[in-house]
Amino acid sequence: MTEYVERNHYVDVADKVPVFLCSIGTHIFNGLNKCGTCPFIPSEEKDFAIDACILRHDSAPVYTPMSHVADTRLHILMRGMKGSGKSVLIQLFLSPRTGLLANALNADIGMGFRTDIGPNSITEAGMFGSVDEEGNIMGRPLAREMCGGFLGFEEFSSITDAGKKEHSTDIKNQLLTSTDNGRVKKVMRAGWV
Repeated sequence: MTEYVERNHYVDVADKVPVFLCSIGTHIFNGLNKCGTCPFIPSEEKDFAIDACILRHDSAPVYTPMSHVADTRLHILMRGMKGSGKSVLIQLFLSPRTGLLANALNADIGMGFRTDIGPNSITEAGMFGSVDEEGNIMGRPLAREMCGGFLGFEEFSSITDAGKKEHSTDIKNQLLTSTDNGRVKKVMRAGWV
């Protein structure tokens, strides 16, 4: 990876690349460990149905400390001066269709994962979903669209600012739950997501 970065003239990211690689490795292992127990099965009947998770399989988990399917993901929150390489790394790894994780043509370093860089403004419903009066899930919740993939945000304030809006007051709790165990269950009057 260091050679790839140098060959493509990425500047001032050599010290950060190993951290990204550790995070990516833990996420992939987590998916391989958990995706056999995933209850979500994509359906052709609904408009928001996503492609099957690249990690989906029928195998039992391999890492189960104290009979619990552990979450092994390592999330990254980078803080630094303007121009310190934060956005460059996010683009390098997570750009849809061209990032190293998304581009299946980079067979030696890419696997064709679903990747995205989150929007600069998001609501709780946009991130985790909502239901209509009949209990049907509305829209295309980003968390569901990214099942088995990688999602990055260039500005963490896009998430924290959402919690200040009246319609998204619970986004902080939903985000903490999803980063802790990878699952979110949001119960509303007409149904649940």
